[in-house]
Amino acid sequence: MQTPTPPQNPEDVVRSIWKAGIQAVESERLVQQQLRLTPGELCIAGKSVQLQDFDRLIIVGGGKAGAGMVAGMQPTLESLADLGKEITGWVNVPADCVTDNRWVTLHPGRPAGFNAPTSTGMMGAKKILDWVNHANDRDLVICLLSGGGSALLPLPIDQVTIEKKANLTQWLGAQGATIDELNQIRQALSQIKGGGLVRKFSGLSFHSLIISDVMSNSLETIASGPTVACNTDVNQAIDLLRKFDSNGNKVDSIVYEAMRSFSETGKRMSGDTRLINNTIIGDASTAVHAAATFAQKYSNEVVTHVTSTSGPDIETVADQIWLTISNQIRRSTRQGKTSPRSPGLWCSIAGCEPSIQLHSSHPGKGGRNQHLALLILDRLRKSDLERQQQRRFMFLSGGTDGEDGPTDATGAIASCQQLDIARQKQLSISEHVLKNDAYHFFQKTGGLFKTGPTHTNVGDLQVTLIS
Repeated sequence: MQTPTPPQNPEDVVRSIWKAGIQAVESERLVQQQLRLTPGELCIAGKSVQLQDFDRLIIVGGGKAGAGMVAGMQPTLESLADLGKEITGWVNVPADCVTDNRWVTLHPGRPAGFNAPTSTGMMGAKKILDWVNHANDRDLVICLLSGGGSALLPLPIDQVTIEKKANLTQWLGAQGATIDELNQIRQALSQIKGGGLVRKFSGLSFHSLIISDVMSNSLETIASGPTVACNTDVNQAIDLLRKFDSNGNKVDSIVYEAMRSFSETGKRMSGDTRLINNTIIGDASTAVHAAATFAQKYSNEVVTHVTSTSGPDIETVADQIWLTISNQIRRSTRQGKTSPRSPGLWCSIAGCEPSIQLHSSHPGKGGRNQHLALLILDRLRKSDLERQQQRRFMFLSGGTDGEDGPTDATGAIASCQQLDIARQKQLSISEHVLKNDAYHFFQKTGGLFKTGPTHTNVGDLQVTLIS
């Protein structure tokens, strides 16, 4: 079958491919697919609960996809209410995702574009924990979790303030701590993470529907694992913290003391782990494969890749992406010269969430997707590709939640066009890289990619197109 002629503007193509991936992980749709109400029973992700066995449905959770996930429950909630079931709930979401709901309070756990714990988020997290801890054997609990849930469900252990924990997390991130390392330490400092939400659960049953933003799909890592029945190894977390605090003068001694104290009193399971059910209903591979299917409308060769490890170094990721791009451009150039038929479009779609270490003590503005796009552009600038070859590629990297760092951008698009504008305006790419100031670079070159909140979150999605 002949490949359809793509739109004239390659930027429209990469945007369309990226958005096709997002549509496949729309949180409302993902949740609706997991709920089925029949006479006498409610089926949740394949697990049946008899209607006669519960009087009240409690909905809790947190994450960037929370509002969409609650919306996905709406038809089921209406039917249950008609059957006389009591419904109540509380889900922490970003402030720009708050909507009205008859049964579930969507609580602004943090401001938009501010992916860090707040006192308001802590208030909501405490309410959620209280509801779960006091559930009785006639209470059914459904928990809605998605990426960003860690910052939206903050409840530090005694003696550790939310500010102290937030500063520590920010400092560890600047030291290059991976998402797995950050989560291990955050779990040891939290009453709700690392299984804390279900530690004392004694209701009828507990069902988590989870949209994963973690490439490995590790349940312990997604939102820092609040519903994974486990006994957190606090001593291991302390050793990990000391790895970054080798001289013992960067982390307040109170933090170490509080971790040891809480490990002795609060980190033991007392509920029945057989009551806890966790189901991942959408992840990066879902988005990648949907985007790839859509890309086949335009491209005669589509390759996909989902990184299974968490937090690969962003410079290494940029090197790997650029090596693939430059090799493909050279290969397709050779094919074009030896074949009477045009090699057509080549497309790569990847799910990867790299870690970034700040170069400056006073960084500029940006996020990892914008920074990755800037690194790709820097490699284009330094390459020996001919001018005509440089114009053949387009690269987009965006956060599937619609957020990229503390900015209003989803990510950025890198192409020869941005390189040309940078030269015209005498913008230094290397200087913006060193200052971690990708946002202002792409703001001036027209490369910012903005979608607003998507109400889902499966990590970062990258699309590369070569004509």
